[in-house]
Parts: sequence; structure tokens; C-alpha cells
Amino acid sequence: AWSESIVALCRIGDIAGLSMERLESTVGGGSLPGQALPSWGVGIRARSPKRCLDALRAGDPPIVARIEDDVVLLDLRTIDRAHDNAIRRAMVAALEAGGGAA
Repeated sequence: AWSESIVALCRIGDIAGLSMERLESTVGGGSLPGQALPSWGVGIRARSPKRCLDALRAGDPPIVARIEDDVVLLDLRTIDRAHDNAIRRAMVAALEAGGGAA
């Protein structure tokens, strides 16, 4: 799965704090309010999830993620695979900005 390849890329540099996560991805409003789809993503367990999330959003490219149960979640359903390397760099930088692995 794609999320496995993202996590594997990040583990090449022995980056702890990343895991594959089963997610529910909200479809959106309009004709399907409240509907969710099963999805996969990457969980980032940083000492400061808020700083980690802020770093993702402030990055280039900016990445929209969310925090659930003190884990920063990056839903891969809407991310183009062509951006794998940019996402890897962003996750590593965000984890460092968040104080390292929790």
C-alpha cells in the first residue's frame, strides 16, 4: 500500500514516531454530509503534536493534517503519489519541529 511506502521511505533514515494508520476520511458536505470512507494514512507521534501540525501546514508544499488522540494524522487519500519525496521531507521536518518522537 502507498502508506507503507511512505513509512518505509521515512524509516530509511531511522525516523521513529511514524506509523501506518487506518482512518476514516470525511467525504465532505453537499450531497454526502457526514459520510466517511475507509482510508489509510501516516501517524506522526511527536512530543508536541501541535508544533508538528503547524510545521506541516507552514511547509512548502503546505500539508493539511489533523490531530486525533495526540497523533498527527496525514490522510493519504487525497495526496498525489508524485509528491512522495516532498511529503517525506515535510514529515521529517515536522517531526523535528514537534520535538522528535514521543
